Amino acid sequence: RIDGAAAARGVAAVGAAGVVLVLVHAVHRPGPHEYLHLAQGLWIALGGCVAIVAGGLWAAMDDGVVAAPAPPVAFPPLEPELPSIFAPSAAASVPPPGV
Repeated sequence: RIDGAAAARGVAAVGAAGVVLVLVHAVHRPGPHEYLHLAQGLWIALGGCVAIVAGGLWAAMDDGVVAAPAPPVAFPPLEPELPSIFAPSAAASVPPPGV
């Protein structure tokens, strides 16, 4: 099994690498600069990477709270009782004809 906090730190590290990659791309644009302009996609990518870092760090915080499973809820009895055709039979099951 993988520790959840370690996996979350890994996700945060990948997000931080994405932030660095986006910022490097913004500063050192490939190709001639007069043809390439910063577009909305760059800012969306930066925002997404920052969100990944924030989510990874948030998940990595170990506050010691372990979620307990919810207690089972019993279904209320059906009123009126179901007909006997729905009750399990004591006889052995027989396959349908032709099988």
